[in-house]
Amino acid sequence: MSSTVIILLVVFGVFFGILIITGIIVAILYNSLIDKKNQVDYAFGGMDVMLKKRYDLIPNLVRTVQKYAIHERELLEKITNLRSQAVHATVTDYNNGVEMFPTNIIAGMMRLKRKQVFTIATSERQNINVGEFW
Repeated sequence: MSSTVIILLVVFGVFFGILIITGIIVAILYNSLIDKKNQVDYAFGGMDVMLKKRYDLIPNLVRTVQKYAIHERELLEKITNLRSQAVHATVTDYNNGVEMFPTNIIAGMMRLKRKQVFTIATSERQNINVGEFW
């Protein structure tokens, strides 16, 4: 073999080696960029999922609050009616029956005793300052 052929083979080998190394570097860079692009797409997809959940959740939350407000209004009306009935009722009917003639005779045979009327402390009768709680 002549020195020219050996030089050509070495040059061709170096050129082919550089070409292979360049190809490998390009493939690695290409795959790296594809990986990063997919990570960005995945991140935006995750944000879209969260935004969609929020979009679906807010109307449900509003409907829940509306239903709860209806429940609260109905409950307040019932409590108001019951309080009104309690104020106008003769809460003392039982005690009167136990103490008045002739029902007191039967109440005595049944060993029924007079019940104490519910009372609260004077301090609890004052209005509550809600500002103190915050």
